[in-house]
Amino acid sequence: MYDTIRIQLKHTATQHQTLLTLLYSLGKVDERKNGISQTVTYYVKYRYWQFTLTPTYLYCTGSLPQLLYGTNLVNFTISDTRLAINELNKILKVDISDAKVTRIDFAYNFLMTYPVSTYFKVLCHKSYCKVNTFGAETLTFKGSNEEFTFYDKIAQLKSKGENISNEYSDKHLLRYEMKLTESISKKLGYDVITVADLISEDFYQVVKEHWYTSYQLIDKLSYDIPDYGNNVSEFKDYLMLRGIDEIGLSTLFNDVDTVFKSKTKAKNRIKTMLRKLTANREKLIANIALAELDEKMLSIIEMAS
Repeated sequence: MYDTIRIQLKHTATQHQTLLTLLYSLGKVDERKNGISQTVTYYVKYRYWQFTLTPTYLYCTGSLPQLLYGTNLVNFTISDTRLAINELNKILKVDISDAKVTRIDFAYNFLMTYPVSTYFKVLCHKSYCKVNTFGAETLTFKGSNEEFTFYDKIAQLKSKGENISNEYSDKHLLRYEMKLTESISKKLGYDVITVADLISEDFYQVVKEHWYTSYQLIDKLSYDIPDYGNNVSEFKDYLMLRGIDEIGLSTLFNDVDTVFKSKTKAKNRIKTMLRKLTANREKLIANIALAELDEKMLSIIEMAS
């Protein structure tokens, strides 16, 4: 479930030259000189990662899933994280266990029943966060040092021209992503967070619980399903609504036309009843969508790492 991370590794003057040689072996290096100090910073991109070398630090920023699999469509496990960190060690030819972690993205892709935008409608507000929407594909709650984003993963991949496997073709894939960028240690209750922590199952659980708790703290829109009690008629309407939602109103209209054919009065009476029932369809879907989202979020917190 880890995605993009940023780490910084302190080095000596001797190690600087070794790392600089390494960067040139990875690809085209850009050099930028500081006008005041005259120090030079070196930049290179390699396998979806950005490596930045200053006289004091090596900064590495990139997606662990993309490093290992070339995509972040997979739901990354703690075992995958260990493999990706080992891969980084091989690329850099240095042990990065003690490198400080200054950014953590944590995310999961959920297969959902409805189009992704449906779930945006029930996610309303989060304290100390500004809400931003980008079309029907992205909803973001942005705070001063953390960000929580819900978006249509398939739409994102299509916009980037990436291939989508048959497994996800025509599916509704909702991604919930948490980005921690400042004061991460304090927020998660650590003095300092290192790469070694990323492969610790205890730390993984701490990050996952913060990801889940942050979702719980979002104010959500829901409509109470009536307490029907012994009112069989109203409960029957509710069950019919669920059926309409499952089958689709246009399909039901076609079925009515087929069954009743020339019986115009009966046909129109049933269609009128269906239209009245679906007047509250959005409220029903909001309830179903929120219940589904809550259930899937909870299943992840209960899932082993």
